[in-house]
Amino acid sequence: MKRLTILLILVLTVWGSLVEVPTNKVWAQEKVYRIAYVIVLQDSVSNKYSYYLEIVDPGGQNKVRIPLNHDVERLLWSPDHTKLAVIPACCEYSFVDFYDEKGILIKTYKPVYYFLGFTWFGNNNEVLTSKMDVIRGDGVGLFVQDLTKDSEYKVVSGSHFDTWNISPVVSPDGRFLAFVHQEFGSNNWVVVVKLDSSKYPYDYLDFHNEHVPKDYVVLDGPDLNPDLRWLSDSDTLLVSSSSNYLFSVSRKTKTELETSNIQGYSCSGGDVILAHTSKRIACWASNNSAGRVLLVSSLDGTYVMKIHTESTRVPLSWSPDDLMIVYECPENYQSGGLDMYTLCITMSDGFSFWKLHSIAQAWYSRLLVAW
Repeated sequence: MKRLTILLILVLTVWGSLVEVPTNKVWAQEKVYRIAYVIVLQDSVSNKYSYYLEIVDPGGQNKVRIPLNHDVERLLWSPDHTKLAVIPACCEYSFVDFYDEKGILIKTYKPVYYFLGFTWFGNNNEVLTSKMDVIRGDGVGLFVQDLTKDSEYKVVSGSHFDTWNISPVVSPDGRFLAFVHQEFGSNNWVVVVKLDSSKYPYDYLDFHNEHVPKDYVVLDGPDLNPDLRWLSDSDTLLVSSSSNYLFSVSRKTKTELETSNIQGYSCSGGDVILAHTSKRIACWASNNSAGRVLLVSSLDGTYVMKIHTESTRVPLSWSPDDLMIVYECPENYQSGGLDMYTLCITMSDGFSFWKLHSIAQAWYSRLLVAW
């Protein structure tokens, strides 16, 4: 019996060494969260650019490529990850294409007036856009569009023509809406309002004429147009600009984030990417001696992990469970005069790393990633 036990252990040990065991729970989940990205290829002879949307499993399987006739500004999955919104970087933001997980075009949304901001709202069939509010003197208001009924309603009214409400983001639990209020000749303000359908549309804002309704919580205006992201607690808002801070809605407090000196490394303000469910950030960081690294840090700076990489490119995206990060990293060679780039995935603890696949790109191209 002892010999049999030893033999069984040896067999299992050898078998285990031959089988690659996935280290990430994504592979064990019933739902595979697919990665979407846009690549821009340049013909080496004509110098003409071609644009493609690709959707793929995290392991590189089941990839589809969809040719586009325009560049893309942003990619955004619906909350249930079944619909992908593709926002063009052209055409005065006059439409949004929606694809399913297999890359099939399911709908094109064409607002009457071009829009300046977009996010998912309420459920997987409603989107929130910032666009011209002609009833309020051509200012930019916030409107919800029902994709199943082709109907819309107004959430925030616009003001006069030189006032914009843009960059809307809804908290994960749907209770709060944050957006940037911009008045030409003035600063930007970050505004938060508690969503209550009985109060729609909320009154317009006009700081120039000191008209600020009591429903709004107004934060100090950053010097640049900020990036807004909610933490999973639906109470804390990350505001990223030239500097970064957290705002607690319940406590009405701001906490500055130290991203200019994290253990000697400095993150660019606009490069800071907030994790979906955990209170961590990822960014491209640098110092004078070690060059650029992919830096993962807790918000309080007590946990810092550095992934040394050759990449100097900005796009980053967390996996839905925050266990992995996907980013664009360059290869160390050229092919046919074109730089070779790879879509890379690394475990956010820094211990595992693999490359998804290689794509040929010209120097001009930029890779947008949504996971």
